[in-house]
Amino acid sequence: MKKNILHLFLTVLAIYIGTANVSAQTDSVTIMYTGFEACGGCTVCGSDYWCFNTPGSYCGNTAACGTKAFTDPVPAGNTVTNIIIQFWSANCAGNSITASINGIVFPTVNEMNTGCPCSSNPCGMTASAGILFPCGVPGYKYGGTDSLKLCCGTAVCMQKVIIIMTYIPYDESVPPSTPGAISGNNVVCPNTTQSYSVPVDSGASTYTWRVPLGWTILAGQGTTTVSVLPGASSGKVCVTPSNLCGTADTACFNVSFVTAQNDLPILMDDDTLFSPYLQPDYWYVTGNPVPIDSGAYYIFTQTGDYYVKGVDTTGCVASSDTASVIVTGVHSYAEKQQIKIYPNPANDVITIESPFFKQAQVISVCDVQGQLISSINTNAKKTNVDISALSKGVYIVEVKTVNGFLVKKLIKE
Repeated sequence: MKKNILHLFLTVLAIYIGTANVSAQTDSVTIMYTGFEACGGCTVCGSDYWCFNTPGSYCGNTAACGTKAFTDPVPAGNTVTNIIIQFWSANCAGNSITASINGIVFPTVNEMNTGCPCSSNPCGMTASAGILFPCGVPGYKYGGTDSLKLCCGTAVCMQKVIIIMTYIPYDESVPPSTPGAISGNNVVCPNTTQSYSVPVDSGASTYTWRVPLGWTILAGQGTTTVSVLPGASSGKVCVTPSNLCGTADTACFNVSFVTAQNDLPILMDDDTLFSPYLQPDYWYVTGNPVPIDSGAYYIFTQTGDYYVKGVDTTGCVASSDTASVIVTGVHSYAEKQQIKIYPNPANDVITIESPFFKQAQVISVCDVQGQLISSINTNAKKTNVDISALSKGVYIVEVKTVNGFLVKKLIKE
């Protein structure tokens, strides 16, 4: 029953260490006890041994405690996070064993009681004690000489002690330092995968990332770099380095989610379509890409539904509204030349003179992104439009009739 309990204890410790850090490894050192056979004692456990706290023994009244030195077995650059001490004794009287390493006292355990028979059969492990050290072992001499002290109850005959050390390849004696600045895009668009990273912290064993509500971490949680899919919200991307000893301060990075400016209207001038988006643009007709990437404008030669994809002012890739074109229904170049806007450049009021005064017309003023600023319904030959409230810049004046669009550029001073 005691051996079963011991095995369960060791299993729980192993699971804890394995879960805490997947890179954990173990090393061990064996300390042998000898000298009792030289005093006339029989062979126990198939080899020499030493009996603690044994009055009137072959070796006289032996001391209850004894100290032995051992050399640190752990490779340089690592931190010990757990120590298990295994006791291999003769089970003489079932008495207590208390071990300490460099003054750190481990839990007291008892060996079994089978009568300390003289035998050439090897001893088994009769008890063990362990302690977790999440922040490393205080006072442990890495790469140097450490000491093991045993204090025992009456007639504890010890063959050997095995010290098993679990270590990890980080300096986790203190929590990690404050992380460096997070790098990545601070303005993000829909349906774009983003990457955020933070400099490596030599004291960190893991990195916990947090993202705004609705965002998804696709890969990299626990590392210095994460890949994320933004959701429709702004907020902060944050990371917290940590190790078994504690956590560092959290570093955060402000991010803004912007919505693409889809469905902006396409401008048309004679047989040319103008994109409302920045370069690069790619045009589509009836759902199919045109043979070449034609940039900000496209000269059409066939009837169809046209739209364009490009980078808008937010930096996102957007798709325009659809312009339905019937080739035979576009105003001629000569008609286009008859539209007059004056003065141009202008400050306050412009006059638009149109050849289509016998038809219903819609005269619109738009910005260069196609956003409608003002609109007038008229059938007059000359129409005055007040532009005094407009900021300085370039605008588009559009004259729309049942036969199509005519477009002119306006400069506001």
